[in-house]
Amino acid sequence: MRTEFAHPCTRIDAHILLGDEPLGWRMAALADIKATARLVPIHLYQLPAQPGRFGGARKAGWAEGHAPYLTWFDPDDRYPPEQAASFLLQAASALDAAPSLAVVFSTEQQITAAGRLLNIPCTPTPDLSSIRRRPSALHGLQLWRRSVVQALAPALQDTDPVAEWSLLLATLDDGHAYLRLPHSARQWRRHAAQISKTVMIKNSRNIR
Repeated sequence: MRTEFAHPCTRIDAHILLGDEPLGWRMAALADIKATARLVPIHLYQLPAQPGRFGGARKAGWAEGHAPYLTWFDPDDRYPPEQAASFLLQAASALDAAPSLAVVFSTEQQITAAGRLLNIPCTPTPDLSSIRRRPSALHGLQLWRRSVVQALAPALQDTDPVAEWSLLLATLDDGHAYLRLPHSARQWRRHAAQISKTVMIKNSRNIR
């Protein structure tokens, strides 16, 4: 498992799952992360995506390292470095100050498959019913308290296609708090292969 961008003062471990995404998308995301790591210490792990075992791959990423906080990047998205670094620093400070917090989220912007910025405003923190219905209800860049992830991740299924959402729901069920900062740190690339689109469609059919 290859690691990059290590720093002796790192308080944030990060991982990225690499699969069959277009090479241009992957290289753009890695360039963003590398530039972000020049602004805030990040220990990055590059891991295989494991098709059909997304939950297992994500759990492997969460298990890497020993820093108190962890995050992840997706290879099909963009992370403007100054915005991402600023968010991670603010999120770490928030987690330091409030032991009851499990995770801090950024807001995000949306881009087309070609990378063009879409004129869709960042949404405010949704209510809990929205979070439970849509895996993208709280999205953005995320910074998690490692101890919470370590406690809850083992119960997630290795085949779970939306393991991050399942982790969030387990976190809420366990009584932990979350915070969303009004700070855009991610550009979510909208394209046909996104698993969240399929999940949202399935969920909408089950809602009466």
